[in-house]
Amino acid sequence: VICTIPFSILRDVELQVALPKWKTNAIEKLGYGTNSKLLLGFDSRVWRQYQNSGYVFTNQNIQNGWDNSWAQPGKNGGFTIYQGGTEGLQLGNGTPESQSIPFIDQLNKMWPGCKAAFNGRVKRMHWPAYPFTKGSYACYKVGQYTSIRGAEQKAIGNLHFAGEHCSLDFQGFMNGAAETGRLAAEEILEKINREQV
Repeated sequence: VICTIPFSILRDVELQVALPKWKTNAIEKLGYGTNSKLLLGFDSRVWRQYQNSGYVFTNQNIQNGWDNSWAQPGKNGGFTIYQGGTEGLQLGNGTPESQSIPFIDQLNKMWPGCKAAFNGRVKRMHWPAYPFTKGSYACYKVGQYTSIRGAEQKAIGNLHFAGEHCSLDFQGFMNGAAETGRLAAEEILEKINREQV
């Protein structure tokens, strides 16, 4: 069996198998990010009029943002607001429309004309509230790099673990999920081959 359930969800699942303390500790305590996204629609990509790619980091309302319509034809565009930490959690408050107001104002200060080009279309992805993950991706809390790292992927008998949260090199990324899925499959094949010899 390969278990790919994020530990943020697995900790609420009643398991019918005894796990060693080091594994239950990893499952129960592994940290998860609070990143959230607000996707804003525009009738034109105003930032391009300023010879700007639209990729920003700021110390204002917008922590990180980018043109999510880059390399797409047409004049309409989209802009992704990407927040983390407390700001990521707060992005879940109110409606997506109410959350968009301070970001539109900031974009308009950076690139005048954004407010007029905003078409009112807003979508929100609030990962901390998403019931199938309860967080954006695994991320070690202080001290977990030395107390948990490596326990995530270790198999218990015939129970194998995979997912971005199990990757030592690519935690938080889809290639970490693919990598650990491959590694778990290789572990199973190796066990099968040993038993046949």
